[in-house]
Amino acid sequence: MRKKMGFTLVEIMIVVAIIALLTAIAIPAFLQYREDTQSSLCVNNLRLVSHAKEVVAIKEVWTNGYALTAADITQINGYIEDAPLNCPVGTTNNTYTFNNIGTDPACPLNPNGEHTL
Repeated sequence: MRKKMGFTLVEIMIVVAIIALLTAIAIPAFLQYREDTQSSLCVNNLRLVSHAKEVVAIKEVWTNGYALTAADITQINGYIEDAPLNCPVGTTNNTYTFNNIGTDPACPLNPNGEHTL
């Protein structure tokens, strides 16, 4: 008698169930990792903007309270080329607020106070 080769339906279902279980564990961890990375990137971008503001203020002899625009540190002085001026978390209305000299820049999305210097 010949023996048939192959997998039974039960064996295939067990393999599929194991893959589904591993996927159910991995997806939430991946999403949390992605959220943490975007938050860290936003804070780093805010830090870059803050340092550029300080450099421009020293160079131009601006004092605390001077109203700064994005053009002051990007196109005109070139302190941030290809500027990371948007929060990576959102897709609309996510441009950073520079604020005056002496005040930290702010993220408009700032969920739960996570995107601050």
